Amino acid sequence: MYAKINDKYEITSDSHCFMLNRLSEAGKDAKEPGKKVSTTIGYYSSIDGLFRALPDRVLMKSEATNLQEAIKEVREIGDRAKKMLGALK
Repeated sequence: MYAKINDKYEITSDSHCFMLNRLSEAGKDAKEPGKKVSTTIGYYSSIDGLFRALPDRVLMKSEATNLQEAIKEVREIGDRAKKMLGALK
């Protein structure tokens, strides 16, 4: 399974689990600067578990500078997750 949540996160899976990945670009000192990089930040036994953990993961990695920005980011990702989960059921 592959599902892009937004420009920062995607979901992948294998035969054992679902993975939440953070998307970024390789830094200027990397072998291939600017290359898109996917880093796994969580492993989940169910898609429901991944979606329940998603807001917390987003908040921990947020670049928000105030509470309103953080709340907005978590709400947006939560709304997107609900739509994606609804489509899967």
